[in-house]
Amino acid sequence: MSIHDEDKIDLITVHPETRQTYVYILDGESWDFEECGERLLKIQNKLNRYLDAIESGEIFSKFPNAVRRGLALVYMCPKLPPREAEQFFLMCQTYLSENRIQFFIELRDFREKGHEEMAFERAGRALQ
Repeated sequence: MSIHDEDKIDLITVHPETRQTYVYILDGESWDFEECGERLLKIQNKLNRYLDAIESGEIFSKFPNAVRRGLALVYMCPKLPPREAEQFFLMCQTYLSENRIQFFIELRDFREKGHEEMAFERAGRALQ
């Protein structure tokens, strides 16, 4: 799964105690300065798809454990995006925050592990 698969929600986890729902965009590719604009457009398309699924309620019907309260969108990638992408991610964070959705970037190389194992680790870390 990647940002190229714009119509698919990559991963959803729900924290077992806080019930916070994490909706992930998984991006395992390396950033290339020359393709930064194209890459950001793909991420924007993916974010728009996620927002459509949230606003329409689709995400809550397909994933009944997901809850609207405490919703967070997470862009997960192995390395920090380049400086040229900072403004884009700040705008995303501002917009989502205004809509009561948290947004953050999580640095993790998930390519070597299965998504279920990674989600389990994520939930376990949140408990500590």
